[in-house]
Amino acid sequence: MPYAPKDLTGSFFDNDRRREGKNDPHYTGSAMIGGQEFWMDVWYKEPDQKKPFYSVSFRPKDQQRQQERPQQQMPRRPSPPPPPRPPSAPDPDWPDVERQ
Repeated sequence: MPYAPKDLTGSFFDNDRRREGKNDPHYTGSAMIGGQEFWMDVWYKEPDQKKPFYSVSFRPKDQQRQQERPQQQMPRRPSPPPPPRPPSAPDPDWPDVERQ
């Protein structure tokens, strides 16, 4: 029989995709709250001279995780044209030619 989550329960596991130096959660999982499934992110925190604790956040399962979302590129404006070149001084080695 397949696993069926019960309301007001959840579970989390080690986050094997955690990147050092980033604010990635230590654990990830899911929970059922009010009949709706949620993703769960859990951080283990050890504040200075205080008791350690877990911080938990939930988001609806129909939302993708931020890591999994494809990066959307902002439309780029076209580069401005280069500034016009200043008129060059006549070359003394070339014969004087009238420009038309």
